[in-house]
Amino acid sequence: MNTFETYYKCISKWRNENVHLAPELADAEVAPAIHMVVSMYIYAVMVSITELEMAGCELDNSGVTVPDVCPSAPIIPYKMTTMADLGRDDSKDQKVAERPIDKMNEEEKIDLLKRSILKAQSYTPLFTKKRHWISIYKMAAHKNIIIDGDYTYFIQRIGLMELKNMPDGLSANYLAHMDKGVFADDLSEWVSTGLSGMKLSEFTDIKETAEKFGEIINEISHKEQV
Repeated sequence: MNTFETYYKCISKWRNENVHLAPELADAEVAPAIHMVVSMYIYAVMVSITELEMAGCELDNSGVTVPDVCPSAPIIPYKMTTMADLGRDDSKDQKVAERPIDKMNEEEKIDLLKRSILKAQSYTPLFTKKRHWISIYKMAAHKNIIIDGDYTYFIQRIGLMELKNMPDGLSANYLAHMDKGVFADDLSEWVSTGLSGMKLSEFTDIKETAEKFGEIINEISHKEQV
């Protein structure tokens, strides 16, 4: 099961970082990548075989259609994340990506925030719950895109973005209510000490969502500095 967990983390990382890209892999990396994907596919079918058969699925591939792939999609050079990368400390890479944000003017920062939110919602939406607004807000503050504590400004700028497919319920009062306890600290200092049950589950969801959003911001800002 540890092997499958590693495969899952690799595939999840590829999906999150390259959902709209067409990565080109080195020949030596193709076979391991195919092995991981096929292994996870077979495992998923194996554990779901009864449900698939009960649902009437044919397992001989009859009637399966393969979607056309746009031949004009650009190929973007890409270095595949390896298993060793999963344990790597990315703090240095993140700092490289963060530097340009400090040099941006206000409008450029807000534009980065908007494009990061749109990317997060473009495939499988990252933000699906009301509490995910605090994930967006605190990561934006952590990245120096907005000033932590200025709820009104954040609400106004989000309103001007005319975002769609976002959770309802965003308000300055809601952010002020959520921005307490552990969430009042900078995101880098969030710890789950003393939390349990529903509180721990909500904390984990908010933190993991914020961290995934931070990766998207890094990706977009890093591409612009290259």
